[in-house]
Amino acid sequence: GLALWYLSVYASFGFYHLVPESFAGIGMICVTDIGAALSLWYDAKPLFAFSQLGGFLTPIIFTGMFNHPHTLFPYLIVLTLGSFIVLSRKPWAEISLLHLASVTILVATWHFSAYTTQDLWLQFIYTTILAVLFVGNSIMVRRRSTGEATGYEITSLCTVPLLYVLLNAIQLHLQADAYTGLFIALVGIVYGVLALTIARTLDARGRVLCDVFAGMSAVLLIIAVPVQFSGFTISLMWASEALVLIIAGIVLHEKRYRTLGLTLFAITFFEVL
Repeated sequence: GLALWYLSVYASFGFYHLVPESFAGIGMICVTDIGAALSLWYDAKPLFAFSQLGGFLTPIIFTGMFNHPHTLFPYLIVLTLGSFIVLSRKPWAEISLLHLASVTILVATWHFSAYTTQDLWLQFIYTTILAVLFVGNSIMVRRRSTGEATGYEITSLCTVPLLYVLLNAIQLHLQADAYTGLFIALVGIVYGVLALTIARTLDARGRVLCDVFAGMSAVLLIIAVPVQFSGFTISLMWASEALVLIIAGIVLHEKRYRTLGLTLFAITFFEVL
């Protein structure tokens, strides 16, 4: 039934030209919302996956959306919010990973087909909102979950910051290289603060969040140093990071942090040599 609705809406625009593109797009959104609501009502994961597929095919079918980022990105944000409302009630982590892959494909398609140098801040703001939604959903799911984190959930947790940093850092390198390292470091600091906050507020269920966020923070801060600095400054900054990790490991009684700090000290030592 849902497939027939999608086909009817598209045919009214693409085949018979009964309605303009904007009306057809709204119709596709309504069908997607109905599918999500029905999947929640009937506890039907395949139906929810199908409705999400229809939602992400809408910008591809109505290609004009890629020429209007202030239409495309709000659409993706609303679609993401709706999806996470369902996922906050249903343990369908694999759908969340599928959602992330679909958003990535659509954002990359816009970036490589319609991006201009004037869109740097636009891209940064919209991708930041999407990244915050994905991270917020992960925290919310962990708060409500009673079981161990799945592989899908951990993959999504690790992929979101990497995709976000990769897309924006590459463009910063091309347009404003002086701020690339600072941007990566800022994201690393944010993840570090999140890790410390979660360690204080969540029980054992949030341990995976704390570990992933702390790991991403350390990796991003280590990467940021050679991107932003050169020469002896790199060694000095790495040594400072290693010291912070060791102190954090002692205070929090975390052997992994101490091990990472000592490893970074060793890398710094050989880099000086």
